Amino acid sequence: MVATDDRFLTVHPRTALWWQQREKCLQCANMSRMAGTAREATHTAMKCSAVGGGGTNSRGDSSCIAARDEGPNLCGPRAKLYRPA
Repeated sequence: MVATDDRFLTVHPRTALWWQQREKCLQCANMSRMAGTAREATHTAMKCSAVGGGGTNSRGDSSCIAARDEGPNLCGPRAKLYRPA
């Protein structure tokens, strides 16, 4: 019998957090969907137009999930930049 490593049976904490925050991003007027690269043909990114720094956070990422991180010019966990669509 093969032993199962329980680490692979649980969702990563950041993934669980995104699952909770995703609905708010989908309802926000600042969110726009952008098609991925040719390599990621099925991928659609959820970009935030309200985050500081010309549309990107300090890591150069303008995705809604990255904007929900802590930071002075970011939406943050409390969705302070949220605008109803």
